[in-house]
Amino acid sequence: MNEAGKISAEIDTQYAALSEAVVISPNALAARVFSALSNGLENKIVAHAGSEHIKEVCRKFLARHKDKPAAAIEQSTLDLGDWDGQLQDRYPGKPTPGAEPRYVLREHLSPDDRAWNVARLRKAGRSLLKHADALEAEGQVKGAA
Repeated sequence: MNEAGKISAEIDTQYAALSEAVVISPNALAARVFSALSNGLENKIVAHAGSEHIKEVCRKFLARHKDKPAAAIEQSTLDLGDWDGQLQDRYPGKPTPGAEPRYVLREHLSPDDRAWNVARLRKAGRSLLKHADALEAEGQVKGAA
């Protein structure tokens, strides 16, 4: 396994160890990963660079919502249409300027965090629909030419 694979594997291991945490921050996850991979003999500059790299990798890992989907919502309680009812275990908390991102267990989201995520997801959905419409329209124009 190459170095990037070792870092990824250690992120998975440390993330699993934090699975019960209500909030996980990229820096906390990165600190655990760096500690597990470090032998303490690294040059300070190399240690700092490595730590910063691992923080960035952890930010991306958490931002991808890597959690396995939670159990499906009981369809009888909500009108979900053809949606499969799968929600993530964690969602980002509403950002605070200057603060690092945080990822919160769904059942611990504040009403403000939940509302921010709903708005974010709806905005992304509208953007994807506009993208699909533009791609479809381009195809129709090219097909007519």
